[in-house]
Amino acid sequence: PVIDEFPVVMECELAEVVSTDSFYCIVGRIVNTAAEERALDEVGKVDPSKLDIIAFDQFRHGYYAMGGQVGKAWNAGAAIVARVCRPAEPEQLPADWSVFPVGEPNTAYAQYFIGRSFLAPVSTSQVGVFAVTFEPGCRNNWHIHHAEKGGGQILIVTAGEGYYQEWGKPAQRIRKGDTVNIPAGVKHWHGAAPGCWFQHLAVEVPGEGTRNEWLEPVDDAAYRAATGAK
Repeated sequence: PVIDEFPVVMECELAEVVSTDSFYCIVGRIVNTAAEERALDEVGKVDPSKLDIIAFDQFRHGYYAMGGQVGKAWNAGAAIVARVCRPAEPEQLPADWSVFPVGEPNTAYAQYFIGRSFLAPVSTSQVGVFAVTFEPGCRNNWHIHHAEKGGGQILIVTAGEGYYQEWGKPAQRIRKGDTVNIPAGVKHWHGAAPGCWFQHLAVEVPGEGTRNEWLEPVDDAAYRAATGAK
């Protein structure tokens, strides 16, 4: 019955949700199509050029006419997702991805990470603050910030999406603007989401007798279970 009002009707199912730094891209799979004859080409396929397609823009509060082709399928869209979420190297991240630098390869602590991480000092006096950047899927080992008094760590997410998990608890997804307060003595790990680069500020909470204890890696099976990655 809907075809009486709309010349082309597509039934879709959810295939994937691609999360970027500021929006979600919903990827659907077309499972059924119904169309009027006037919308079809000579071989029976839907021809968008035969339709007066309009689009609603909720941000500009208006309808806009859609006309000719503006980009080649599979190229333009893939380039947008790759630019925002899945570049191979940190140098390919958008200039406005974060107000903090990516920094240098975190070679001093590489043995405690799966995947590549990068480190940029923000403050080394009074309170230590470091920008830590993770490539997609990168995470650090389980670890504990010990202290005889005070201590612990604060994470402030500045770009991308990642996960934080405490021992015995479900992993929580964290995004730009989120803050995680980690008391001393809590076993935990944190790192990037499977498809996105991730950056947080690591703030060292002052304390007495502070030290870090690095423990077992978060292997692929544990990471998939925590994040839902395939």
